[in-house]
Amino acid sequence: MSEANRQAMEAAIVANPGAAPVIRGTGGIRKLRWMGSGRGKRGGIRTIYFHHAGPECSNNGIGRIALKVGDIDTAYGDLKDKGGASLSPPQTPHFPGFGDFKFCCFRDPDGIILELVEV
Repeated sequence: MSEANRQAMEAAIVANPGAAPVIRGTGGIRKLRWMGSGRGKRGGIRTIYFHHAGPECSNNGIGRIALKVGDIDTAYGDLKDKGGASLSPPQTPHFPGFGDFKFCCFRDPDGIILELVEV
């Protein structure tokens, strides 16, 4: 995928994040199909993303930061013990063909949503 095509795809998601269909059974994970170098479905790009349009998300500045952790349950417990503002406990969405991963969300003192991801 060329850099220009990648940027165009990202711009399309930002302009209309709810346009791609939700993958059933994932709790809101979306799959976008984007034209690639080939023809038809096999020549395209598939991008998986999560768009949460709840009131706690902001469209100003950084809306969310994801951090990879080795043990999400321990990290979640540590943040809760230190007074972290939890938005969701650890969840395990399933991606058909990709497997499972665990994530949870917190709000930092500046109001930025922090997503912890265990993959």
